[in-house]
Amino acid sequence: RFEEVFRPMAIIDFANDDYEFAITEHTKGNPAAPLSPLYINIRNLDDKVLNQVGLVLNEMVSSSERLRGASPDLCAGIPAAGVPLAEAYSKISGIPEKKIFNKEEKGGVSRIVGNTEGDNIKLRLIDDLASQGITKVESTQEAQAMGFDVVSFFVIVDRQQGGLERLREIVPEVKAAMTIIQIL
Repeated sequence: RFEEVFRPMAIIDFANDDYEFAITEHTKGNPAAPLSPLYINIRNLDDKVLNQVGLVLNEMVSSSERLRGASPDLCAGIPAAGVPLAEAYSKISGIPEKKIFNKEEKGGVSRIVGNTEGDNIKLRLIDDLASQGITKVESTQEAQAMGFDVVSFFVIVDRQQGGLERLREIVPEVKAAMTIIQIL
């Protein structure tokens, strides 16, 4: 079973003749999807790199948002990879970070669940990367159900598999620091 294969990995890793990579799409919604030849792991970054990620995320804020003073009230990371990224962004931007999500496992499938009330607070969500956007849409809808006004969603890497386009249907501002094409 491909999901049981483990080995040491780099931040960006490539498949070989023995394996390819399963991504969230395989465990949610489409287990028959082709496996990915590329794995990106933006987890467990050291503090210096996280600081740089915070700077990059802060640079993604539009000048019009800054001029209008339209910053969100809070930012939140999507568990688990997005949480340290949101913390790093919060330190640089001054926008408070709040852990509004938990990850829940049921029958071998994980899903995002809310753990707080938003009361129409403007929220920026942050995650590591977007593939099909399944987790991003689920997280956005969960935040909205809690009463948050999700005004933007930032990711570090867009795998260019339609996830950001799907997210743009429900979030006014969606940005990626870089695309998979730029990385390659």
